[in-house]
Amino acid sequence: MRLAILIGIRYAVGQRANPFLTNWCKTLKVAQPPLQPCWGAGELARRRRAARNITLMGSMEVGDIDTSLQVAATSQGGTPIFTSEGGQDRWLWKHHFRFFDRPPIYADFGANDPIFTSNTFFLDRCIGAQGLCVEANPRFFARYDALRSCSLTRTCLSEVERDLVFAFQNKDFSTRSGILVDNKSYRKGRGANGHTDITLRCVTGASVFAAAGITHVDLLDLDAEGHELGILRGIDWGKVEIDIIQVEANNEGVVSFLSSLNYTRFGRIHYDDVYLRRGFQFQDPSASLIGDSTDACCRSRAKNCY
Repeated sequence: MRLAILIGIRYAVGQRANPFLTNWCKTLKVAQPPLQPCWGAGELARRRRAARNITLMGSMEVGDIDTSLQVAATSQGGTPIFTSEGGQDRWLWKHHFRFFDRPPIYADFGANDPIFTSNTFFLDRCIGAQGLCVEANPRFFARYDALRSCSLTRTCLSEVERDLVFAFQNKDFSTRSGILVDNKSYRKGRGANGHTDITLRCVTGASVFAAAGITHVDLLDLDAEGHELGILRGIDWGKVEIDIIQVEANNEGVVSFLSSLNYTRFGRIHYDDVYLRRGFQFQDPSASLIGDSTDACCRSRAKNCY
């Protein structure tokens, strides 16, 4: 209830009607949404180039949501598409959230940019979801205030409250920022010389859920560049029930930990593994990630697969 009131106040005060956003949502909120382009280096580079021309990553005083969406959430031909990197939000809408008779509740831990490659932007702005977003990178804070309705926690997460070194990638649209000691990109030598380190006081998922009064979550979206297991350990699983966990596939520790909590791996969407709590079923009883698998399609160099 506290979260719903907070979001309602922020949304009424800080948001306004946007013609492109209205049409974007209408185009996507159908049973068979437009297919996602395959997300490879070329597709990401296309959107980055276009975005830099309109200072998408800058202050929202020099841009608005319509402009941002036209760059970050359209195909090369200008057709509205979902904002996620690999169609994660499209799949979940098609097979689950479009059947809801209430706003979904989600948590996006390691949320990164509020639009570009976001798995939860559509939930916020098109179906009125109640959201908890956690992001440590200060370059995104003003954009969250302007573009999103989720309640934003502006620091890192870990298994306990403690000080940790967080590495910020010194590049627009980076998805490689994260806790330095666990950061998979830097361990592999990608971007190791292009980041700024800062010590942050990380909090726990348990404290974030408790502060919002949340005891049930429809979707936890988790991407922390290698620190996912620590974040999962910081949730009080006796006080919050989470139906779907979508987590970037980084290490086997996540698999065994979620298995110990009676979660079952349902399949993979793009680079994210999808886990379901015991007893949970998608609203679409025919939902399957085998039939919707698109990796082979994209490897065949088809333009739209997701």
